[in-house]
Amino acid sequence: MNISNSLTALKSAMATIDKRVEELKAALSAVHQEAAELRTAKAALLDAPLRLSDFSHYLMDSIQQQGEGVATAWARERFAPHRGQSYAKRPWSEFERGNGTPVSGQMVSSVKGDASDLGMLCFLIPEVIYGKLMERLQAVVGEDKWGNMEHPTIEVRREQIAKIDARLEELSQRAAELNTEIGEITSAFSR
Repeated sequence: MNISNSLTALKSAMATIDKRVEELKAALSAVHQEAAELRTAKAALLDAPLRLSDFSHYLMDSIQQQGEGVATAWARERFAPHRGQSYAKRPWSEFERGNGTPVSGQMVSSVKGDASDLGMLCFLIPEVIYGKLMERLQAVVGEDKWGNMEHPTIEVRREQIAKIDARLEELSQRAAELNTEIGEITSAFSR
């Protein structure tokens, strides 16, 4: 084999390697493009407004959270020093006169006054508050005025996002594989 044949074989091999690197880069570009489209689709799902039926679930959660927070604060206030002493440290005589007659006090008052009365009601009767608020919202606004029926429900969105996230993970792994292969080829020829 002469030098000319060797050079031709080397050029052919380099062209094959260059072609393979370009194919890998194109595949990587396609992976990045698909990932970008999926992230855009996910953002659109997250940024779309809620249907009234979905809003109602978050309303109930909010009512329950507010109630739990106020009730926990109320319980902590009973233990924290109040008028100089925790309820846990007060003598019996502050609760009863020793004859079964209770002494009037602040034991069930709301935390920090009237501002949290709704919060305490949210703890005591969350279903009633939720029911009344949703009844009024349906009467005043309703699904038709609320709109957003063109958007998928939260349940459907969660399923779609789970699929998107799974595919994004696959694409991330594929991109890593492609980058590794491109790196191996280019580093072999940069020596």
